[in-house]
Amino acid sequence: QTIGQFAFCDCDSLESVKFHEGLQTIRQFAFFNCRSLERIELPGSLQAIEEAAFPDEVDFTAPEGSWAAEWIGKPRF
Repeated sequence: QTIGQFAFCDCDSLESVKFHEGLQTIRQFAFFNCRSLERIELPGSLQAIEEAAFPDEVDFTAPEGSWAAEWIGKPRF
């Protein structure tokens, strides 16, 4: 249900990630410094993404109308 703080930090082999339904929280810095990460598919079950969970230059997708889709549309600076 949760991806922990620094869980995949510095993991340069990740290029894309697809999270499955049931995931609710992604903690801060979970994918910090993952320089190869380009695409992330967020599930409709997601309810929280903490600060600096992902690198800045990532393309996100999420189910329309979900909390994650709303998060994608908000500025994160």
